[in-house]
Amino acid sequence: MQKGIKYEKTVRYWIKKKLQGLKIHTAVMGVFTVLILMSSIAFFILAISFTERSVIKNSEEYTEQLIQKVNDDMDSYMNYMKDISSMVYSSRDIQKYLFQEELSKDLQEDNYARIIEQFRTIMNTRKDVCNIAVLGDNGKSVINRGTSALNPYISLSEQEWYKTVKEESEEIHITSSHVQNMIYDQYDWVITLSRGIENQNTKEVEGVFLIDMNYATIDSLCSSVSLGKKGYIYVLDKNGEIIYHPQQQLLYSGLKTELIEEVLEKGNNSGGFVSGKGQERKLYTASTSADTGWTVVGVAYMSELLKEGQELKRIYIILAFCFFVVGFFLALLLSRTITKPIVSLDAAMREVEKGHFESALMTEHGGQAEIRGLGESFHMMVQEIQSLMEQNVKEEKEKRKAEMRALQAQINPHFLYNTLDSIIWMAESGKYNKEVVRMTSALSRLFRQSIGNEEEFVPIRQELEYIETYLTIQAMRYKDKLSFDIKLEEEVENEKIAKLTLQPLVENALYHGIKYIEGPGKITVRGYYKEEYVIIEIQDNGKGMTKEELQHIFDKKIYKPGFGGIGVYNVQNRLRLYYGAEYGLFYKSKKGVGTTVYVKIPVGEEAEDEEI
Repeated sequence: MQKGIKYEKTVRYWIKKKLQGLKIHTAVMGVFTVLILMSSIAFFILAISFTERSVIKNSEEYTEQLIQKVNDDMDSYMNYMKDISSMVYSSRDIQKYLFQEELSKDLQEDNYARIIEQFRTIMNTRKDVCNIAVLGDNGKSVINRGTSALNPYISLSEQEWYKTVKEESEEIHITSSHVQNMIYDQYDWVITLSRGIENQNTKEVEGVFLIDMNYATIDSLCSSVSLGKKGYIYVLDKNGEIIYHPQQQLLYSGLKTELIEEVLEKGNNSGGFVSGKGQERKLYTASTSADTGWTVVGVAYMSELLKEGQELKRIYIILAFCFFVVGFFLALLLSRTITKPIVSLDAAMREVEKGHFESALMTEHGGQAEIRGLGESFHMMVQEIQSLMEQNVKEEKEKRKAEMRALQAQINPHFLYNTLDSIIWMAESGKYNKEVVRMTSALSRLFRQSIGNEEEFVPIRQELEYIETYLTIQAMRYKDKLSFDIKLEEEVENEKIAKLTLQPLVENALYHGIKYIEGPGKITVRGYYKEEYVIIEIQDNGKGMTKEELQHIFDKKIYKPGFGGIGVYNVQNRLRLYYGAEYGLFYKSKKGVGTTVYVKIPVGEEAEDEEI
């Protein structure tokens, strides 16, 4: 009892939480819609169920009557065949012909002729009899009109029906439908009625009497009853073997199966049952004969039985649909009247979430007094937030510009001092006037390039001109210690890149790689397309790095003059901030060989200078 109460409380709590998580409009509409839908479905299911039960009950009664008639006709037919077998079986001529060896040849021939005449009469009057024969274990036989013979390739003693008859001499045995191949050059589809012939002298079964009934006769009895276009009747013997089926060949070939055990178990007990799914649902009705032990099974397709009820089903569907539509629109009208102001306020709040403050400002505040007051307060709040956001955006833009100016100003002071010292030394010696002019011009151009453009993104061509100027000065300072090579695909030069991206990388290659080797150093810069990306490759033949050093290449370091400029950490963060996590710097290095850094940016896309 307590568990039931606890479960009920849990369900109520769950429903309450779910409803609280929905919008008011959705909750109201949902509750009304569920109630209306459940009522419509309940009405439809009950109506259809009642109709289907009525149709099935009426169909069962009707089918029972039909198969009972078939059963009665089958009993009459089989009883007639049994009477024929009894008449032949009790013939003294058969006893004399088969078992009295002492009779003269003439008497034997007379007995044989009388038996043949009797068989001929039966076959002339009964067109449904394909074969009639008596077969003795001693090799004597009388077959049909005397013109037929046993098939020499068939062993009579190996036939199942023959074995059964020999064991049950007093019983009449009826086989299921089969092809009779015992008679030479005849292969008729028949049902065989047989019984043992007892030698009156020895009291042993020493012969067999059989009648092969034309399968078409049984088919005619069963097909005379209609169970719809697809329905049919089949017959089982007392052992559950199929005696007749309209699709006998398909059963033998394994292309079709039929319910047998279920029919024998349920059919006779309940009068009928439904099996299958969808369009293959079938109503099985069975009737077993007390005389033959045969079970006649009627199979009717539910799709055909319920076809007459389709019109009622359509009416039920229309009524249920109309009921649902009317209820739905009433619920919609009621929920909109209650929730429209709240929905408008909710939509305005969502616009605020997206940052669309102008579209979120509400010009009308409808609804009840509480909702109108809430709308006015929200309107004032949005105006205040918009004002604060505009101020914050302005401050952030100024902060971004200040950071860029700081980056532009972070040219290594030692580089500037050393360059000026070199210029002074060359000027005092009086031998390097051209070099003084060239270095001074390059230094001037370098500063002009770094501070002369306030744009955050510049063409790659301009960025490479900047590092070319930078490397020109360094090459003049270090003489034969440094050389460089810059190559750029023609189309790549117009792609844009964040300003001051490449110079820190070239500076690192010089101060952390080439500076520490004894021989001449070289820096190579390449720019090219690769798939959907632009790749800028900076390679040096410096001291290189170990795997452990590469793992820490992007660790944040405090800026120190003469130790790497603004650092790869800042460059990496800027690139990923502008372009996304899949872009940025990628390093390859080998100790004692050199280092290569790849700058990966998207093709044809300038990073967005977002308004924060």
